[in-house]
Amino acid sequence: MPCKKSTLLILQISLFIFPGCLKDVPHDNPFDPASDNYGFEIRGSIQTYYDPTEPIPGALVLLDSLKEKTLTNAAGVFSFPGLLPGQYTLIVSAKTFATETTLVDLAFDTRKDINLDALPVFENIELTTHHESRYYPIGDRFFLDIKANVYDPDGVSDIDKVNFAVYKFGTDSIIVQDTLSASINQGEFTALVNVAELNVDNIQNIVGHEFVFHVKDDVGKSTSSRNYYISRVLDDTLKIKETVIAPDSIFFSWHELNLPFHIEQQIQIFLVNVGVLSQYRATETFDQNLTKYAIKNDLPLGEYVWLLIHRDDFGNTNRSKEILFTITGTQ
Repeated sequence: MPCKKSTLLILQISLFIFPGCLKDVPHDNPFDPASDNYGFEIRGSIQTYYDPTEPIPGALVLLDSLKEKTLTNAAGVFSFPGLLPGQYTLIVSAKTFATETTLVDLAFDTRKDINLDALPVFENIELTTHHESRYYPIGDRFFLDIKANVYDPDGVSDIDKVNFAVYKFGTDSIIVQDTLSASINQGEFTALVNVAELNVDNIQNIVGHEFVFHVKDDVGKSTSSRNYYISRVLDDTLKIKETVIAPDSIFFSWHELNLPFHIEQQIQIFLVNVGVLSQYRATETFDQNLTKYAIKNDLPLGEYVWLLIHRDDFGNTNRSKEILFTITGTQ
């Protein structure tokens, strides 16, 4: 028994006299908390989707399970050092890019490069209504003219589809949805939609309904616009009075519409050639209170039609029926 006490005493004295010996123990094991290389590292870069890729600085990289986050540097590089082995979820987001989520099974230092898809965005959307009076087919025509300008940082060729949906006011119920067609103007998509296709009994019933636009790129990522609304429908019928042709002037007249909002008026003249109309002249816009207008009679001999157009401040229009007149040179 005294031998055991002596051994313990010698051990205690040794620890007291030679404490520095313990400090020399190696700490190169990655699971040793005292190691400068403790744990493993997830490292990588965030870059654009298509070649040639470019780094995305300032992208937010979230290590979801640990709620740790970092921003990529100017070279698009990020790093999470000192991680224990296991499965981690990386969530990467950056302004104007689609968010990406990826899993990492960490058993050693791992590099993870992630490509972000640049999202297409709506630059401008125009939604206007148009009313045309006509002789045939019988009954006035109402339609919507829709134009959407879309920008994609990856190029216009990356845009796959642009469509819209009309929602019943205050609900998630879709009244109608359709796809816009690419126009000859780069990045512009258009559609002409007859009101009869909107499943409403009356043209005024589309006012107040929500129009939401969606664009999808070739990667399959999409963005949506804010809500758009029909501003107004010019549903009053424009009625023409007469056309008077004098040697020096041509006089056009029509019945007055007392409208509670501002509109501009314009007369358009079309040449009739073997039954085909081609626009020959359009007047300057003029005051809404006028009910008659005169132009110089310098038209070549032939048959013409004229019509009156009303246009409000939102671009909505109302068009009269065509009125035929003939220049014979004997008036």
